[in-house]
Amino acid sequence: MTTQRKSALRGTTPRARRQRLQVRMKRGSPGRAAAARAVPRGASSSYAKATQQQRQQDRAELPRLLNRLSELHRDFLSQQQQWQQWQRRQQCRLTTPGHGEWDLIKALHDARSKAQLRLCSAGPGRRRYFVRTVVSGDGDDGCAEQGASSRSRLEETYQGLTRRLRFLFWPDTEEDPSKRSAGESHRRRRTPPKVPLQRSSCQLHSAAHGTIVHQQIALAAACITSSLDVAAAVANFCTRCRGVVDPCTVRFLRLLVDEAWVPIHAEYPVFYEPGRVATQIDLLVFDSRSAKVLALEIKTGYEAEFYGPIESDPTFYAPLDGVKNCPYTRHQLQLASSLQMLQHQAAIVPPRGYLVRLFPRRGGTQLLPLQPWATSEKTRQCIERCFRVSRA
Repeated sequence: MTTQRKSALRGTTPRARRQRLQVRMKRGSPGRAAAARAVPRGASSSYAKATQQQRQQDRAELPRLLNRLSELHRDFLSQQQQWQQWQRRQQCRLTTPGHGEWDLIKALHDARSKAQLRLCSAGPGRRRYFVRTVVSGDGDDGCAEQGASSRSRLEETYQGLTRRLRFLFWPDTEEDPSKRSAGESHRRRRTPPKVPLQRSSCQLHSAAHGTIVHQQIALAAACITSSLDVAAAVANFCTRCRGVVDPCTVRFLRLLVDEAWVPIHAEYPVFYEPGRVATQIDLLVFDSRSAKVLALEIKTGYEAEFYGPIESDPTFYAPLDGVKNCPYTRHQLQLASSLQMLQHQAAIVPPRGYLVRLFPRRGGTQLLPLQPWATSEKTRQCIERCFRVSRA
């Protein structure tokens, strides 16, 4: 029996190690040893050395990024405290234009505390759904104890927004590039000849990579907003990430520092009760320079293919049959629907939205604002009908 065959039986081949690492990252416990043993496909000594150097640089830069974000958060808290003191002195509802964003932040905080929404899944690889806890009954009759005992807690199931949009506008499109047929490979980006394909420095790929990046960004936001001690925030973040920080997470934190954006809420839950549809906004931030609240939708995939519309792309189903069906327009529609759902839930003017693309292979980030067609009145009416449609 050959050595390669023996390694395959023992499960010590690079492919087996990658599979075990993906399972552990999905469970939330990758471990340092498992991350160190992970060998990318076709890895060479120079690639492994460059990847190790980049991880060391990211680990050294992480305290500086968290330190700067903590400073921005302290400034944000001081400004919020001054606004609260001014509000107590006025003893009335604020109508000054300069304080409109602080009213929006307070409304967002109140709406989140009342949402009682959590994300659930039937198992690994299964469809995800949302469960909202609702307190029914009232305690007007009788004493307070009898009123408290007459209340009951009910759990209502809500469908995910992406599944609802897919059912209405692109039901025959496979979004996962790895599951597409040969006839749907027209979107793959062709690399010029004699140009080597740049490898990713991230350990995971596809949906597993996007999941771990979203989890680590949410952990970083929680550590920044819950602690004023920078050393404690760094230690808490590294401990909860099991010492393995994805390079795309560091790129996103670098973007927050460069733009002076302060994280306010991560994975903000929004829902529409009549249609039983819900989703989560990836991150709500406060722009320290313009004093505005922004909504961010983070995307990590579609780097190996054309992200925007091309000539051979089909269109959405009616009434959006004038818009090309591509990853860029699908993400635009998803973000616009989330903001419109937030407007219904909190009864506010929704903040400005941005798509944030993270590139695992070539590095860097890209900010994409909402296009005019995504915020037009026709699209808003289509989204309203989407909210009210029966479950897909």
